[in-house]
Amino acid sequence: MTHRFGESVDEIRFQLDRNEIQAIVESVKAESGKYKINESGRRYLNNVPEKINVRVIYKEYFRRVRAFHDWFSHQFESHTLKPLKDFERCLEENKDNAERIWWKLLLRNWLSNENSPKNPYEHLHRFLSDRQIKDILHLPRKSTQQVDKVIEFIDEKMVCDEEIRKLVYELFLRAPD
Repeated sequence: MTHRFGESVDEIRFQLDRNEIQAIVESVKAESGKYKINESGRRYLNNVPEKINVRVIYKEYFRRVRAFHDWFSHQFESHTLKPLKDFERCLEENKDNAERIWWKLLLRNWLSNENSPKNPYEHLHRFLSDRQIKDILHLPRKSTQQVDKVIEFIDEKMVCDEEIRKLVYELFLRAPD
């Protein structure tokens, strides 16, 4: 730890002694008979100064990480990854399609009972917050505005197609008064 007079900043250094590290490596190697420092580790220890300033190593590591991150970000945004972006788009589209199928099955199942289909008003709490339900109930009951608002709240990924919309309209129209 050092203090420079006339300056307000103290400098703290954490240093390792190269010879002590090499002695520890040899001691562990002798005791276990198995431990071997790899080639790059030996080369590093042979070429560093006698006192290893951990702060300098950290700064160099941080610089390298930042450079890698900048390079990686550039690569990720570059045109060379268009096939990957297209693949991710296909995955998202597949998820959206699966969600459409799920909603169509659910809605058709609810509508399948001609005499008394499920009452959608009884299930709003499963999909909407209390505030959203309050907003919906302020609109005219069974109106297209009300149903469109329900769809807007529930359909965060915008997967609702015309077929789903028609099924939802029918479900709400058939709800008991």
